[in-house]
Amino acid sequence: MKSFQYFQPTEIRFGRGRFAELGSVAARFGHRALLVSVPEEPCFQGLFTRAKAHLAKAGLAVTRFDEVIPNPTTDVVAMGALAARRFRADVVVAVGGGSGITCSSGRRSPRPRPCRSWRWRRHPARAPM
Repeated sequence: MKSFQYFQPTEIRFGRGRFAELGSVAARFGHRALLVSVPEEPCFQGLFTRAKAHLAKAGLAVTRFDEVIPNPTTDVVAMGALAARRFRADVVVAVGGGSGITCSSGRRSPRPRPCRSWRWRRHPARAPM
């Protein structure tokens, strides 16, 4: 097995009233936020509006990518990555469940890849850069 190093800093904030911290936490990473979510549904009523308000209150410009589907495909991830690049997002904020988080993980690729995400994941050395 080849040796490697893996670093994934994680911060989990949980509890009553913690959602209000969203803007100040995201602002540590920049001034432009891509809000990633599923389309508006009754069970999320007001959640995305509140998220945008917290981000805007902290001084972030916000746009929303709401095309996340359950078990997102690589095509959906690629569409979100394109939205992040077009908006020049400094930070990606996933709201509304696991699919948004899954979809967000591919958003901030350091440079666009002219191939599908799955091919790059399986054969990173052969994927075109």
